[in-house]
Amino acid sequence: MLPLSLLPLSGRDRSRNGRRTHNNYYEDRQWDFGCKDKFIQRTGCFLSHYVNNFDQDFTFECPLHYVITGMHSFHNNFFEDRRWQFYCSKSKCEVNSTNCQWTPYMNWFDETFHWNVPDNHVLVGAGSYHHNYYEDRRWRYKYCEQKSCYQGSVYSHS
Repeated sequence: MLPLSLLPLSGRDRSRNGRRTHNNYYEDRQWDFGCKDKFIQRTGCFLSHYVNNFDQDFTFECPLHYVITGMHSFHNNFFEDRRWQFYCSKSKCEVNSTNCQWTPYMNWFDETFHWNVPDNHVLVGAGSYHHNYYEDRRWRYKYCEQKSCYQGSVYSHS
């Protein structure tokens, strides 16, 4: 399978309308993402190191005041798994780090799942583990409240 790259877009957060479908023939998951408007600074963007080796669990969180705006991975046919990296971008709005939560695991192995970041929140973390029998991953996400912010002469609440 080809590498997966969902690059950050200026002022957009890729945390909306995510759909993930597992294909048993290819033993890989197809990803479909959408974006929602957020006040994200493009200048504060970086790509994390690889957060896992093949067949390994991971829990990743962007640093304080950063949100996940993209991801990159590559697939290995021997392991039937992917290694993951995440793009983190600085938020122009304050991210309330005291009002965050992890979702439960959002999928069972080999199933399609769909999850949206709740309104007025931003995606800040992801966690996953791989199962060799199913050759698939289960996923969970961390999201935080995004507070009102000042944008030029306008106050905005996402």
